[in-house]
Amino acid sequence: MSVDRGWIDRCVVDGYITDEFMQGVEEFLSLAYGNSSIVYEGTIKCPCAACKHRKYLSRDEITVHLYKKGFVPNYKLWTVHGELCISEPSSSFSGTVRGDNPYKNMVLDVAGPKFVPDTERIIEPEEPNPEAARFYSILRDADESLWTGCTKHSKLSAASQFLNIKSECNMTEACYDRLISLVKSMLPKEEKLAENFYQTKKMMKLLGFGYDIIHACPNDCILYYGEEDKDRTRCSKCDHPRYEAKRAFGKNQKDIPYKVVHYFPLTPRLQRLYMSENTAKYMSWNKKENHASGFMSHPSDSEAWRHFDRLHPLFAEESRNIRLGLSTDGFSLFGHSAVNYTCWPVFVTPYNLPPWMCMKEPYIFLTLVIPGPRSPGMDLNIYLRPLIDELNSLWMNGTQTYDSFNIENFNMRAALLWTISDFQAYGMLSGWKYSWYNGMSLLYGACQIFSVKTW
Repeated sequence: MSVDRGWIDRCVVDGYITDEFMQGVEEFLSLAYGNSSIVYEGTIKCPCAACKHRKYLSRDEITVHLYKKGFVPNYKLWTVHGELCISEPSSSFSGTVRGDNPYKNMVLDVAGPKFVPDTERIIEPEEPNPEAARFYSILRDADESLWTGCTKHSKLSAASQFLNIKSECNMTEACYDRLISLVKSMLPKEEKLAENFYQTKKMMKLLGFGYDIIHACPNDCILYYGEEDKDRTRCSKCDHPRYEAKRAFGKNQKDIPYKVVHYFPLTPRLQRLYMSENTAKYMSWNKKENHASGFMSHPSDSEAWRHFDRLHPLFAEESRNIRLGLSTDGFSLFGHSAVNYTCWPVFVTPYNLPPWMCMKEPYIFLTLVIPGPRSPGMDLNIYLRPLIDELNSLWMNGTQTYDSFNIENFNMRAALLWTISDFQAYGMLSGWKYSWYNGMSLLYGACQIFSVKTW
């Protein structure tokens, strides 16, 4: 049953604001503020006829604006504020359906903000791919009782609390296994507690993403990565050793690399966006939303986005394919102390999401941490190699992904459209030389040069 929002056009009658309009404004504000994904520090986009969704204002300010200026013409479907279809006020999503199980909520938080099942859609279901099925299995563990009739603990909550005790009490693995064995002997026969530390870690591992440790030459020459370099013990360019010299004592001493890079694979993070129904339905937002002409409130409004669609129509045909932006910059880990150490994190952002979501912290993915102590300079591309390889794979081949909103598997591809950085990092990312001249920053390649005044 649809909702009549004709009151939007009946703001003032005989010089007075109607009660119907004031009640409607309160209904709108309740829906908008109930959707935390569009709220930024207590403000949301103002839908009045003057602001036209371009300004973030507080609840009271928006109320005054709407009373004075009314809504944007024909704004009866509140898509900018998180609504997908007009429904009864009682059915508008408010993000409060998570329930009282904190361990299930923990799994939902890993899946993505507001993992909300939609029970009203009738779609021919398709089985999740193996990767998604493994994740959903731990979601079931959050609801599975430790034994029949147990109401205080689930299979997941018990495992989580035992691991917490092991960490806080600094228990050895052998001690942990003995404790679990003793506890299992006290439980009913149908108990489902993980048998030992290995089985517990195996179950909990599905909640995390993992990362890769890649050794690097301290002179920024190469990564010990790929078939040709992963087994080297010395740099192929400067002949610097890969590992520090071992001390005279300690026969079983492990090799210690001079430099280590941490890489966080991007693909599973992008797939998780589709494992959450409430996130998955926004991943095609740029195709479904009617963008106001003349305004650019999102990268999909830009000519660069449309030009890319014209160049790659097969990629653009699948609205669930992901457009990415990359940003990086250096910062000092120790502030203004005497220790001079610069670290370079690399972030990737999916721009399929609407503007009130894509710049929020949960959707900005850390993919690479380049350690110091100095800036990588023009050798930044050396450290980007694993990310570039993964992006090439996502562009050329894609990966099978389960879409929980449409209940089907599809081949997800991705493309990197933009980099966001200052001019120094821009020169490093592009490989162009960078310098200062008469207060201007210069970037020049083989045949191009441009400058920007810095005052």
